[in-house]
Amino acid sequence: MRQSVKDYLVKIIGRFPLLEPIYEIGSYRVEGQEEFADLRPFFHGKVYVGCDMRPGLGVDRIEDVQCLKSRSNSVGTILIFDTLEHVENVHRAMEEIYRILKPGGMVIMSSVMNFPIHDYPSDYWRFTPEAFELLLKRFEVHEVEFDGDPAFPEGIYGFGIKRYRKGFLGSFVKRIKSLKKRFKYPLSEASSTLFFLTACAPLRSHAPFPILVEAPRAKPVGPYFRPQWGDIPAKGWRIHPRAKPVAF
Repeated sequence: MRQSVKDYLVKIIGRFPLLEPIYEIGSYRVEGQEEFADLRPFFHGKVYVGCDMRPGLGVDRIEDVQCLKSRSNSVGTILIFDTLEHVENVHRAMEEIYRILKPGGMVIMSSVMNFPIHDYPSDYWRFTPEAFELLLKRFEVHEVEFDGDPAFPEGIYGFGIKRYRKGFLGSFVKRIKSLKKRFKYPLSEASSTLFFLTACAPLRSHAPFPILVEAPRAKPVGPYFRPQWGDIPAKGWRIHPRAKPVAF
């Protein structure tokens, strides 16, 4: 652990609210840094889990960052400081970090370039700022910085935030945009409501409530009909032959 890493963490904490739980990857405190490498005081009152490949001081869970045991979308913040240089497959590790982060969750990371070899237990890599940009490109919001000589930096630092738009909400917005392009006539108040409901139709398996759709411009068979199709013809809406009335 380097002092510049702590300084970077303090700066990020001041800029962003960090979601819980907070996982530290590479939390094992090596000899000589038993107290200095402890990051828990920065997160009083928050759920904090130290993870490393070996048991020891600062480790709550044995984890391999290349194959994390946590569920997808379950972790709020991941700290991985001066650890990636010890990971054999860094791209796989970043995929796993992205997988377990919640939407809106953040990874905060650091590594080194101009630094001596330090085997804890193995030392594989050195990173440029551009390498960190590559590792964080899957995150919709990310930043990278460095310290030391611009031609040969000592430390590389960065963070990435996972997108919020996911699942039902993202698909719904996409569906609305698609439908709006296909309407070439003004919508009445009733039709506008039906337009909204129809946009939800293909998403009914993700919705927390039943989705009902009416098909205007067709002979009424009942007030509402269960959605039976996944798309709407460009020239107008048609009742599916197997549609059934829905009773309220």
